[in-house]
Amino acid sequence: MIKPNNNLSQNAEFSIWYSGIFHRGNIVGRLKELKILTCVRLRRSLNESHDLGSR
Repeated sequence: MIKPNNNLSQNAEFSIWYSGIFHRGNIVGRLKELKILTCVRLRRSLNESHDLGSR
């Protein structure tokens, strides 16, 4: 089965469009991960300071 060229060009456009969305999603995911990591670090540092204060 040979696909027509029109279908191939549509697939190329779709893959570019999809990879663009995927790339944006990746950036958003990384930002969320960074937020989570910073929250965890802040909580850890707060807990450590609380531990030091209670001793």
